[in-house]
Parts: sequence; C-alpha cells; structure tokens
Amino acid sequence: MYSLRFIGVMFGLALIIIAIRAIVKRVITERQSLFWIFSGLIIAVGCAFPWITWGIADYFGVEYAPTIIFMVAIGLLVFGLFYCFQKLAKLSRQVRDLAISASLYKQMLEEIQGNKQLPEAEKQAEEIGKEQ
Repeated sequence: MYSLRFIGVMFGLALIIIAIRAIVKRVITERQSLFWIFSGLIIAVGCAFPWITWGIADYFGVEYAPTIIFMVAIGLLVFGLFYCFQKLAKLSRQVRDLAISASLYKQMLEEIQGNKQLPEAEKQAEEIGKEQ
C-alpha cells in the first residue's frame, strides 16, 4: 500500500516538474501550466495524505472514498477539454479571417500588376485589416 502511495506522490511531483519545464521552454502558456501544476498537486497531496480523501468523502457522504478522486479527475478533464475546444474555435476564426485577407490581398496584387485597380477590393481589404 505504501509503495502505491509513493508512486502516486512521485507521479504528481513529476507532473509538476514537467509543467514547469514546459513553461521555461515556452511549450505551454502560464495559464495552461496552472492546470497541470494544480493537477499534480492534487495527485501528490491525495496520495501522500489519504485521510484527506477520506475526510472529503465523509463530508460529501460518499461511502467509497476513491469515488471522490474519480470525480475530481473527471471534472479536471472536462475543464481541460472545454478549454481546448474554446481555443480551437478561436483559432479557426483567426484562420478563416487570415484566409479572407490573403485572398483579398492577392486579388489587389493581381489588379495592381495588371494595371487594373478596383477601389472596392481595396476598401474590403482595409475593412478586414481594421477588424483585426
């Protein structure tokens, strides 16, 4: 039983160290690293002091204490998944806007090279540039 607790504590500390190294290397943002550091702390503290888990389970009236661990894990996973979907939607909008801008700039360049200038395309490009 103690070896499993030791492995859990080491896993939690390893998660914290990996998150801090990822911040230093600029692999993840500070906001994302807080999620992983918080998760590592929960794992390490929960494994090092199992009576905290039992106390929380008793407080919420849960008969089987590991259920609390699963609920916290599921909550963190749902939060992380929601955050990823939120970022994905934002990046998709940015890619779409950049594709529209590139298309308009390409059209303007072709018109300038062919000595054909359409003021409407220039106005559209300026409006998109102002929005960004």
